[in-house]
Amino acid sequence: MTSAEQKTLLQRLIESLPDNLRNAYENAPRKSSPAHEILRLLVARHLLSKGYRDLSFEKVVNGNQGQDAYVDIYVGGELNMFVECERKPNRMKVLERRRKIAEAYPKSKFILAVQDRMGWLSQKLTGAADEIWIVSMDGQVKAPWEWIEERKSLLQSLFAAHGFKAMTEEYTRAEEEYRRLIRLEEEEKVYWQTLLAKTIIKASAEASWLNNLKIRGAWSAHAEKTWQKLNQTRLAITRRVVELLNIILSLSSPFILKLGEDYSLCVEVDWDRWQWLGWKDLPDSRSTQTSQYRTLEKNMEIELKIATKQPKTSLTENRTCTDPELANISHELKSIWNNIQEMEQIIKTLITQRIQATKPPTTS
Repeated sequence: MTSAEQKTLLQRLIESLPDNLRNAYENAPRKSSPAHEILRLLVARHLLSKGYRDLSFEKVVNGNQGQDAYVDIYVGGELNMFVECERKPNRMKVLERRRKIAEAYPKSKFILAVQDRMGWLSQKLTGAADEIWIVSMDGQVKAPWEWIEERKSLLQSLFAAHGFKAMTEEYTRAEEEYRRLIRLEEEEKVYWQTLLAKTIIKASAEASWLNNLKIRGAWSAHAEKTWQKLNQTRLAITRRVVELLNIILSLSSPFILKLGEDYSLCVEVDWDRWQWLGWKDLPDSRSTQTSQYRTLEKNMEIELKIATKQPKTSLTENRTCTDPELANISHELKSIWNNIQEMEQIIKTLITQRIQATKPPTTS
């Protein structure tokens, strides 16, 4: 099967449903966007796993003023439970939906299910429904307080889990050792240049060309090994930073950062998450595009603040480097560190510049 024939997340999800649930869904009178349908099916599958069997889609609620309302999922029987799935819920609209349901079914229960990218904003929806569910792409369903506590715990563990402290301390030690060896190597070079110059001058010969003579002293090999260690540590730290950013990016975006062997950064796309989030390569309007960016930026601002709330290490201190190449490495690492705390701006720039990626898989 070629990449163009690969099934989308929605198609695979529909195929994974039990026959009775799949038939009920396929017979539903209305369908919305793929992102909304994925959310709705994940919720339906969750309800099924909890033992609820009397499930239907697009339940019609007759309004008193003759305007019907369609609710995404209805659980019949004694539960009489309505579940509305919203990717970008508006509190006033949710309250209005709840009011209509309560008028038609006074003893019913109303649940609002939202995508996990709206998890941080779910607190603003408190009271708009009897329960609010935060749904992840892997099918997990959690209450807002539960979701927030777990997400905070994950974010706060990122730096510790990725060993940044140990790695930056290792870099500092290598940096100091390299600076010492460079100084010794330079002193040794001057010593041998001077010794050679004195010898040549005694032979009545011109010695100025010795300034360009490459001299590998006893300390050169040690300096080169330390330089290699610095580069390896720098690359390791950068890889860990990319891993960290990918974890945060995966929470609210379809983008994946990859560090190439040539130390270049490439942005790729997770097409399952692209469909789940309802991202559009070519948005119908600027307002649609802006809305996507704004949600992503708000989430990253919250999550980066939690993830990077760590004591400062020697990496962020002002250090004086006498060796130009060493100073460049230190400058690069400080830039990486600063970029972690400003990643929402980086992502906005990457997206605005039209990320170059292959087209998403087509619907077969």
